[in-house]
Amino acid sequence: MESFSRKKWGRGRSTSSTKKGLRVAAMSAIQEFQQDFGVVGAVVAGAYLWVQGFELLTRFNVLDQKLSRKLVHMTMGPLFMLSWPIFSSSSASRYICSLVPLANAVRLLILGLGLGTNEGVVKSMSRDGDAK
Repeated sequence: MESFSRKKWGRGRSTSSTKKGLRVAAMSAIQEFQQDFGVVGAVVAGAYLWVQGFELLTRFNVLDQKLSRKLVHMTMGPLFMLSWPIFSSSSASRYICSLVPLANAVRLLILGLGLGTNEGVVKSMSRDGDAK
C-alpha cells in the first residue's frame, strides 16, 4: 500500500536518480569554477603582458613615457570588459572576475610601497619615474 501511494502522488523518486542528479550538478559547478579561475589566470597574464609591451615600447623610445602611461590606463579597462563573456554564467563568477583588478592592484601596491622592484613598470606607470 505504501509503494502504491508513493507512485500515485509522484513521491516515489529513486535515490539513485537523485544522487546522479546531485553528482551532475556538482560536476557542473566544479567545471564552472575551473573555467572561471582559468579565465582569471589568462586575463591576469594577458594584462601583465599588455603592460610589459608598453614597457618595452617605452624602453626602446618608441613611445614617450607619458603617452605609454596614458595608453595603459585607457586600454586596461576596456580590455578587461572584453573578457567578461568568457566567464561562466554562474552567480559566483562576478566575484571571481573581480580577482583580476584585485591582482593588478596588489601588484601595483607592492611596487608602490617599495616591497618589490620593477623599474620598467614604475617608469611606465608613474609621472616622474619614482615609485612614490
